[in-house]
Amino acid sequence: MYRYLTEQFLHQTQITGHILRRDVFKRVATASLIICVCTFAGYAEQVVVVSAVLFSLEMIAYPLNKRVSQFDKPPLMKTAIAVFAIDWLLMLPFLSFGLILSQSDALPFILAGYV
Repeated sequence: MYRYLTEQFLHQTQITGHILRRDVFKRVATASLIICVCTFAGYAEQVVVVSAVLFSLEMIAYPLNKRVSQFDKPPLMKTAIAVFAIDWLLMLPFLSFGLILSQSDALPFILAGYV
């Protein structure tokens, strides 16, 4: 049972690495849009910190996802756990953008006025 679960985890990590490596442009484009909205709302200092974290995590995640997504050989367990951890951390900056934007009471009215 343990061997089966380990093989499933490694296989799912390969699929996840392939998808995340393929969708880097989408994440960067989404983050850029959110950065523009947060900067427009007046949270430039927070945006700089979150953007630096996001950029550094992307720089770490891309080579890991590229290495793991090779289907000709299974990844090592340490590499798979590192991919799992870094990809989980990669989602936190997107949550922080939501927290930054939730601090503004007038932002929905400002954005609705421009639409």
